[in-house]
Amino acid sequence: MSKRGNGEGTIYKRPDGRWRGRISLGRDKTGKRIQETVYGKTQKEVKDKLDDLKRQAKLNRKAIVAKDSLAAYLQRWLDNDVAIDRSDNTIAEYEMATRLYVTPYIGAVKLRKLDGEHLLAWQSALKKDGHSDNTRLRSIRTLRNALSRLGFFQSVLATLSEMAWVA
Repeated sequence: MSKRGNGEGTIYKRPDGRWRGRISLGRDKTGKRIQETVYGKTQKEVKDKLDDLKRQAKLNRKAIVAKDSLAAYLQRWLDNDVAIDRSDNTIAEYEMATRLYVTPYIGAVKLRKLDGEHLLAWQSALKKDGHSDNTRLRSIRTLRNALSRLGFFQSVLATLSEMAWVA
């Protein structure tokens, strides 16, 4: 295997069979190195996650290193972004979907840890709890809109888009 270039991170297979990737995203204000670690079942999955991290670092470094939970981000998004440029009905729908169908299920997940597996488990839990397909679709749309405003990881947005077709 050839050496990866500077800034591409490192990928290797762990003894337990999973793949691990690690990338340096520069330094914080105190000079401490900012590093992120991702895991996956395949080498390609880890490479895609590292590519997402690099892409996100170019768009908005603060979003990656933030230790915010999804619930905290969604509340900020509702208060700062949605309240400014959306109609009252849209605001009410987003707030309801966030409060009832997103935050109770996956609100505790850290933004930088959010991945497709969390989203699939979330939708499965909504279905088990007896929520209609329309309700699940509205919650997917709300989360997709929130994360796209952030310029969030493309793989997560792709998973949400696929879910919208299935729901």
